[in-house]
Amino acid sequence: MKIENMQLRDWNYTKATFDVVTKEDITIKNFRIVDTGKGPFIGLPQEKESDGEYYNRVGMAKELKNELTELALSQFEEMGGDDGGGTGPGPF
Repeated sequence: MKIENMQLRDWNYTKATFDVVTKEDITIKNFRIVDTGKGPFIGLPQEKESDGEYYNRVGMAKELKNELTELALSQFEEMGGDDGGGTGPGPF
């Protein structure tokens, strides 16, 4: 698993967006690093449904999500990302 196309953001709670490429070379787009003030975590790709709610479009085992979180946060920090309280406009 590897991370591609990480982009730092300042969209309310979204601090970065990125794509994941699996070992089978499948690309899953639109993961997010989110920080609501309680520490950063990985937000899974979501889609807004007709009821106005957002639903995850990807599911994964806890161990895999923990691995992805560690990998993504490491790259995020290397790029100079922080958990500052930005409240800029964004799509979410």
